[in-house]
Amino acid sequence: MTQTAANHIRLDPLFGIGTLLFVPWAGILIGMVIRYREMFPSFAIIGSFMMFGWVILLWTRLRRYPLTVQDRLIRLEEKLRYQRLWLGDEDRLTLSQIIALRFASDQELPALIERTVRDTLTPKQIKQAITMWRPDTLRV
Repeated sequence: MTQTAANHIRLDPLFGIGTLLFVPWAGILIGMVIRYREMFPSFAIIGSFMMFGWVILLWTRLRRYPLTVQDRLIRLEEKLRYQRLWLGDEDRLTLSQIIALRFASDQELPALIERTVRDTLTPKQIKQAITMWRPDTLRV
């Protein structure tokens, strides 16, 4: 299948399933605290909620770190691409614009960069403006 602005987003199903498992866990934890509040010492209740909060924080951070590394690698790849095409415009673009511009073909990239800088296009607008899509199938 050809990649386009409409179908380029990839999701990690295991991350989504894992996130959905937190909802019943929170419900069970809250239900136990309400139902058995006389049996639980207060430190156990507080500790349970702290552990739950820590796991949620860990889960979100574990997802964010690889995405940050991917963004840095995309920025480096695009910087090398701009040098190869004799474009020195990466300093005028934000990281999110560079990430969106990676889908543009080499032929339309210079004009799209100029338009992005001139009109301050958002990543979504950049992706919609691309006519010759250059797929990136490795990003999750």
